[in-house]
Amino acid sequence: MMPVLWSEFIDALRAELEGFGELFRLIDNQRESILSRDAEALLGATGEIEAYLPAIESLSIKRRQIQREAVGPTAEDATVREVAIRAPSEFQPLLEALLDEVHRLIVATRKQLRGNHLLLQRAYELNQNLCDAIMPQHRTPSTYGRKGSVRHKESLSGAHYVVRT
Repeated sequence: MMPVLWSEFIDALRAELEGFGELFRLIDNQRESILSRDAEALLGATGEIEAYLPAIESLSIKRRQIQREAVGPTAEDATVREVAIRAPSEFQPLLEALLDEVHRLIVATRKQLRGNHLLLQRAYELNQNLCDAIMPQHRTPSTYGRKGSVRHKESLSGAHYVVRT
């Protein structure tokens, strides 16, 4: 790989790192809106995350394209770390630091997403319990579907609906 291509590869990794940093910030904003019980802010934050995901994918595609151009067809199956190992020694410390930071952000983002999911799931359960306590005659029995998901049967004007969670 030529030094210019390594510079492009590093720039692409930096852009991807910035992209993951922005995604983490958006997910953190979502968490804040969950904790503050601000439904409108939660919808907005979730929409921002969904709108931003194509940008992250675009950054990854660009980096993989540079990877293929620089290393050739063997880059298709190689991990980013395997490609970085092929870099000249002067690029190794920078690449290692960038890859460590990208990995750290991915792990933190996944953890934050799981936390947000658990908060939302708990809020849903609390809301369901409150509704059941207020209107016990309309209690929604829970059953398990074939794939293990919880199903709630809800009664509305005599009609039965199944809501899958």
